[in-house]
Amino acid sequence: MKRFRPFVSVSSFILFMFSAVTGLYMFFAPHPARKPVQEAVEAAVHVRPEGFSLYGLVKDTHEWASLVLAVIIIAHVMINWKSLKSYLVRK
Repeated sequence: MKRFRPFVSVSSFILFMFSAVTGLYMFFAPHPARKPVQEAVEAAVHVRPEGFSLYGLVKDTHEWASLVLAVIIIAHVMINWKSLKSYLVRK
């Protein structure tokens, strides 16, 4: 199990950063419910084919990345349980 430590550590960092960036995007980006703002942004960018929603794509990938992040965090805790336990006992 220890051989997965580098993979789990790097994966948890990358997924955390991805989740943070997409979460910030969803917070500040025009939400589909705010149609006038979204249409103004789409008109300025000229990249949206009909039926495609960048917000929806980011939301879906954010949700899936968060689920994978939860699994990676569980694996991280399992791999480092001995170290975490000794740290918590000392404090």
